[in-house]
Amino acid sequence: MVIQRLEMLIEFLKLALEFVFVFVQAMGTVIQECSTNSESSYIHLPYVGILP
Repeated sequence: MVIQRLEMLIEFLKLALEFVFVFVQAMGTVIQECSTNSESSYIHLPYVGILP
């Protein structure tokens, strides 16, 4: 029973980390696209880099 819960916890953590990585990558893409489309306007979104 304990082993099953640990396995479920590990799978949940993997999914959460994958979500964070995809979100950070998407935010980086949005910031890059906004900065290349209009040089005069700035987007005020924090870019959080996560190293694996």
